[in-house]
Amino acid sequence: MYQGLSMAANPGSYEPSFVHSAASPVYVPSTRVAPVLPALSYLQPHGAASQQSNAASGHSAWPQSASDPVASYNTSGAHHSPVSPRFTFSASPPMSSGAREGATYTSPLNVTANGREHYGARGLATSYPAPYPAYVSPGVGGTWAASHFDGSVLHSLQSAGPTGAPRHPNLDLFDDFAEGRECVNCGAMSTPLWRRDGTGHYLCNACGLYHKMNGINRPLIKPQRRLSASRRVGLSCTNCHTTTTTLWRRNAEGEPVCNACGLYMKLHGVPRPLAMKKEGIQTRKRKPKNLNKSKPVLRALDTVEDDMTIPLEKKVPLLHNFHTFLYQPDWCFKESKEKDRQVLEDFPSISVEFRNLAQVYRDVISDICHRMGVGMAEFLEKKVGSMQDWDKYCHYVAGLVGVGLSQLFSASQLEDPEVGRDTELANSMGLFLQKTNIIRDYLEDQQEGRSFWPEEAWSKFAARLEDFSQPQHLSSALACLNLLVTDALRHVPDVIAYLSRLRNQSVFNFCAIPQVMAIATLSTCYNNPLVFQGVVKIRKGQAVTLMMEATNMSAVQGMIAQYSQE
Repeated sequence: MYQGLSMAANPGSYEPSFVHSAASPVYVPSTRVAPVLPALSYLQPHGAASQQSNAASGHSAWPQSASDPVASYNTSGAHHSPVSPRFTFSASPPMSSGAREGATYTSPLNVTANGREHYGARGLATSYPAPYPAYVSPGVGGTWAASHFDGSVLHSLQSAGPTGAPRHPNLDLFDDFAEGRECVNCGAMSTPLWRRDGTGHYLCNACGLYHKMNGINRPLIKPQRRLSASRRVGLSCTNCHTTTTTLWRRNAEGEPVCNACGLYMKLHGVPRPLAMKKEGIQTRKRKPKNLNKSKPVLRALDTVEDDMTIPLEKKVPLLHNFHTFLYQPDWCFKESKEKDRQVLEDFPSISVEFRNLAQVYRDVISDICHRMGVGMAEFLEKKVGSMQDWDKYCHYVAGLVGVGLSQLFSASQLEDPEVGRDTELANSMGLFLQKTNIIRDYLEDQQEGRSFWPEEAWSKFAARLEDFSQPQHLSSALACLNLLVTDALRHVPDVIAYLSRLRNQSVFNFCAIPQVMAIATLSTCYNNPLVFQGVVKIRKGQAVTLMMEATNMSAVQGMIAQYSQE
């Protein structure tokens, strides 16, 4: 900071007319400099400078009072070199090369024998010959020679070294930023965020996150670059050695593993057992598209049957020819008053999706729709009399749905062809569901003017079917109810046999969940007077539990056994 005050090594005399400029080594007032310059020791020849220095050694370097004689301001005996046109310096005092180097590289604030070079050489016990007061830095050395201006002030400045000064708390933070860090795991020198492990060592952001999530150090093996689709041909799983998978993954060592082994390792933390390996691969085609598009078609057909406001002379032709409307883009029916009439009014949007299906799917849906329509029209003109008629009616409205779905499962290759060929088991699946709905919906059907309870059963306990809703016939109604529930349970063995053939998980869930909910509903309806007072349904929480747990055959068998005993 004070380097600008130092002067050249060979100072000389100044011109009285010298005017200070920006390039001058020190500021000198132009009007009052003439009387002062001859008295300055460093502007004198060597001999005079030595005498002047000795004479001034007894005087303090601080400003003197008016009564003290100041010899340095006496201009009568001045001896100096001739003045140059600009300014010239007289020869500097002789000095060894070692002293020169020390003075050159010593801070102006360090008051030593060679300090303040522009003031000339002085002894340790002498004062500065210049009129400028001496500046003493707080960082002065440990030794200080006694002088005339030795006092408690300078001693306090000398003793106040850097070690005694309080340290600012922010300096520790600066030290942290300036400290060179290195990740103890991967050796990284820079990272967006430094972390620490359990022992306080520094980790880079990547190693710290990996250690936090996995509890182990991040492996230093760089994963191999993912190969393109063509270069992935010939890869095999490191664990199960399969060569076909829907998605290739990498283990912790960077080795390729199949999707199944990679997911198993991620979920369980251990390699996937080889016994779980399957020859075939489950593709992402969980369910054929025709499953969702066949339901609106049959729902529309069922809406025509259930609408009691449509006259029979119009309803019967509709049911017989309904399968032909699938190929008529503009056909729709807007005369229905049923709650599900929307499917009939917007039937063109359903039929266009049907026509977009593959031919094998269209053939199955169209055939089932035709057979269902004919069967529904048959029972519009006659009542359900015998128990065989009850089975036949349930076959038309629900059994054929099970047959059609089974054929679609096989046509889509999600299940074996045997599932679609065995129509007896598929029919029992539909009969069990439909009989459950008929038993539960007794009161609703009576209020709508429909009757699906077989006359052979209810005629044993009452003269009319509607008498079961009266309190005086409650015991007879419960007896007939229990009879029909028992008849429905005879389809359970076929249900178990059908479900045991299914191999696709999505198809199994699609078929098993309605069956376990049906047997739970039958268990609730059994000997329950509420059937004749309203619609009996299982609790929503119970339904959710059944849907969540009916995912395998052993669970389904356990549910069926539990509700059958209740």
